[in-house]
Amino acid sequence: MQGEDLTLPDTVIGTPKHFVGDGGAVWGTSTTGDYQIDQGVTDVDEETLRAVHLPPYTAVIEAGAESIMISYSSWGGMKMHAQRYLIEDVLRGELGFDGFIVSDWAGVDQITPDYYDAVVASINAGVDMNMVPYDYNRFIQVMTEAVEAGDISEERIDEAVRRILTAKLKLGLFEQPFSNPDYLPLVGSDEHRAVAREAVAKSAVLLKNEGDLLPFSPDLPLLLVGGAAADDIGIQSGGWTIEWQGGTGNITPGTTILAALTEAVGENTAVVYDPFGRFNDVDLPSDQPRTCLAV
Repeated sequence: MQGEDLTLPDTVIGTPKHFVGDGGAVWGTSTTGDYQIDQGVTDVDEETLRAVHLPPYTAVIEAGAESIMISYSSWGGMKMHAQRYLIEDVLRGELGFDGFIVSDWAGVDQITPDYYDAVVASINAGVDMNMVPYDYNRFIQVMTEAVEAGDISEERIDEAVRRILTAKLKLGLFEQPFSNPDYLPLVGSDEHRAVAREAVAKSAVLLKNEGDLLPFSPDLPLLLVGGAAADDIGIQSGGWTIEWQGGTGNITPGTTILAALTEAVGENTAVVYDPFGRFNDVDLPSDQPRTCLAV
């Protein structure tokens, strides 16, 4: 999607995330209270962190990524948004990343309860753009106070601004600051949905296919489909579709699992659906095979 020429109208800046070790957080270590693993602690030594979690960033930097987002997670008792060693010494110094670094949503708030110290820590650690969704005026005020107090150097601010403006310059935003509305009909077009379908198909992995169950035989007499998600395009699509954490119902055009299965099986196959997976009343001879899919 980033492409070779960012001035073209159909390109965007890619932002690989979340640096670093986000996928290695330990179950039950989340610091949010709402989750078990999200925004948790990556409990590995530096050798493992480098061997397992750094290679993807080496690859995306070599591919030309212009921005990288920091992880909510912690390593070595410190939030990633304050990890100057990993951001400046490793990501920039060793891996050679020269784009701009962006925080996660309100990531600065998680560094320490003292907001002044949190702002200073994030900027001095190398975060160029802080996402501050709730009180940006407070952030600007605190950052200004920190610069005036000498806790953040003007050179560091200039550095961050230069990186951000460079990215905007590459995108052609100084000449064309707004998106072209002529491209809006392409969103959700048949062509784009075909690409999305291809991406889903190529990312699906069949782990087991005992008895050559798949693809379904046209002679399959009965297919039991259970689970509310099987007939809910909102749940099926998940988060980041329309809303952040997703929603329920027909929030976007698409094909539900139930509809797709009904279309895929033979015309003589009886498809029985129950959102709770209750099929006790389905009475068949004991020798008649049945297939059940739970979602």
